[in-house]
Amino acid sequence: MKKLMQSLFDARHRTPVSQLKKLTKADQAKLSRMVRGIEPTPSRSSAMEALVRISPDTARRVIPQIAIGRKTRSDLRLSAIASLSRLGGPKSEKALIESLKMSPSTIHQIKIAIALGKMGTDKSIAPLQQLTRLNSNMHLKRQAKFSLSLIGFRQGILDYKPPQPRRLEKNIPLKSQSRTFSVRSVTGDKLKTALTDIEGEDYNVKWSIEEGLEWQCYRNRFRLLFSDQLIKGNMLQILSRSPSIVGLVAQRMPETQTYATRYLLLAWPKKKNEIQLGVYRSDGDMILAGSLTLNGEKGQFELVSLKGGKGGVVQILGSCLKSKIKIQSLKSQSNILESRRPRPVPYLKESA
Repeated sequence: MKKLMQSLFDARHRTPVSQLKKLTKADQAKLSRMVRGIEPTPSRSSAMEALVRISPDTARRVIPQIAIGRKTRSDLRLSAIASLSRLGGPKSEKALIESLKMSPSTIHQIKIAIALGKMGTDKSIAPLQQLTRLNSNMHLKRQAKFSLSLIGFRQGILDYKPPQPRRLEKNIPLKSQSRTFSVRSVTGDKLKTALTDIEGEDYNVKWSIEEGLEWQCYRNRFRLLFSDQLIKGNMLQILSRSPSIVGLVAQRMPETQTYATRYLLLAWPKKKNEIQLGVYRSDGDMILAGSLTLNGEKGQFELVSLKGGKGGVVQILGSCLKSKIKIQSLKSQSNILESRRPRPVPYLKESA
C-alpha cells in the first residue's frame, strides 16, 4: 500500500480508480489528516484531489473548512476551490459562495466563478450577478457572465446569453495552407473512458455514451461528448425551443494519458429556423462561432474561428438529422486543435 499511496503524489500520471479502491480505511484516514495539515505530506493539494476521488463524503466535510478558512494559504485555497468544484452538491456550492464573500483576491474570485459555472444552481445566481455589477476586472466579469449562462443553459433558460466578441468576424482557413482531419463516430466504452476521466469536470450535465465523435491531431486525441437529453430526444426540436449545453470536448493529455475537459459547445435560438452556436473555453473565451440552419428534420451547421483570436484558424462543417450529428469537414490552418495543454491564463497573476 505504501507504493500506492506514493503514486497519488506523482504528477506524471493519474492513479486509476481500480487502484484507488485498494486503499484501506486507514489509508483514507491518513489522507484526511494530510489534507487537514495534521500529518506531513508531499502535497496537500494532491492529497485533496485523491480524497475527492476516494472518499467524497469525507472530502465534503474537510475541504470546505480550507476553502473558507481565513488563515488558509492562497495556493491551498485555490486547490480547495477546484476540489469543491469536482465534488459538487449543496455543501460544496454553499462553501464556494461563502468563500467568494471573503476572498478579496481576483484570482480566487475567478476560480470560484468558474467552479459555480460548472456545478452551481439558482443559489449561485445572485453572487455571480453581483460580480458582474460591482467588479471592474473585465476577465472576472466575463467569467461571471459565462457562469450565469451555464447555470441558465442547464435549466433551459436564456436569461443570460454567453459572452461574445463585439464583432463576430469569421476567419476561414486558406485552402493552400489548411489541413483536413478525419472525424470518426465513437460509442460505448470509448466514451465511458473519457467520462470516467472528466468526472467532476462534466459541468453537471449527463453525457451520452450512445453517440460521440473523435479526431486525432498528432499525439493528441479529442472526443466530443453530446448531451444525453439531446441524443435521446429530438435534438433539433429541443434546440429550436431552448438554450442547451450541447457538447463537451475532452482532450487526452499526453503527460497523464487521461482525458481532460477542454471546450464546451453551446447553442441557443437566434431566430426562426436558425440556432446560434459557440465553442468556449472554461474561462468564457469564445473561440469558434457559427449557426445551425434548420430545414424540417434536417439541419446544416458551420463553426468558424474568429478574427483576432489566439487559437488559430478552423472551419467545421456538418449536418444533423433529428439527433444524429455528422461532421463533414474539419479543417485547421494552425494549432487551435493541436495544442498539448490548455493555454496559460495571464490575468491570473497577482498584482504587486
